[in-house]
Amino acid sequence: MLKRRALVVALLMVLAAAPVRAGFQEGVAALERGDFVVAFQEMKPLADLGNRRAQFALGVMYANGHGVLQNDAVAVIWYQLAAEQDYARAQFSLGVMYSEGKGVAKNYAIALGWYRLAAAQDHARAMNNLGVMYEYGQGTPRDLGKAYAWYDMAAANFAPGPERDQSLSNRDTIAAQLSAQRLAHARRLAREWGGGATASPSTASGPPEAQASRPSRLLVIRIQNALAAAGYNPGPADGIMGPKTRRAIRAYQSARKIPVTGQPSADLLRELQ
Repeated sequence: MLKRRALVVALLMVLAAAPVRAGFQEGVAALERGDFVVAFQEMKPLADLGNRRAQFALGVMYANGHGVLQNDAVAVIWYQLAAEQDYARAQFSLGVMYSEGKGVAKNYAIALGWYRLAAAQDHARAMNNLGVMYEYGQGTPRDLGKAYAWYDMAAANFAPGPERDQSLSNRDTIAAQLSAQRLAHARRLAREWGGGATASPSTASGPPEAQASRPSRLLVIRIQNALAAAGYNPGPADGIMGPKTRRAIRAYQSARKIPVTGQPSADLLRELQ
């Protein structure tokens, strides 16, 4: 059984039910029945026109050699085009290519950046892979507390099944290596970065994990943008409630002489606006 290994992209993807150009659904149907030649014929014109889901689909096809000659370098090109349009699945897949050196020179730092962008959109596999990178110090200094937090957030975002079980196993293996104080800190990170959503408690000893309602990613992004416009530094507007964003909220609340909570809310956004 795989243990503490990065989770890689599968071929077929669950696609959002949004309006698309004619031909896209035909391409999806062709993918589902394994008719990759027809799928390519349907997807390629749309990808050329900038449809990010069609671009991602072509990346998957080139990466796997379905309907086309297998070519990791071309897969990277299509993944990059979709990833630059903020498509989380493409961002994750591009991170995989960089972390494994497929179609590009291996570069953990670049992989880390793409995983972070996908994780900001609650992509569970990207969160798990961030845990791997922090656990082993790939592209970033080794930090078991952050590894724990990312594994926990991955487990919280996975549906029940083998992938969630793997992230929980990864997390609990890390927890066993942390002191009670460091474990408590790692759990705080998981709650802050995950907006209060956590997976089931680990088997390691330590204080229980509190549960809280989770603010929407869009609300957090708007608050981060508003804080930056007001002269505070919340870090990147990525929708993740990290330490910088909490410090910026506290600083703003203190300066405005309102209750200092460090928490995002609709009331805070109205105050900022």
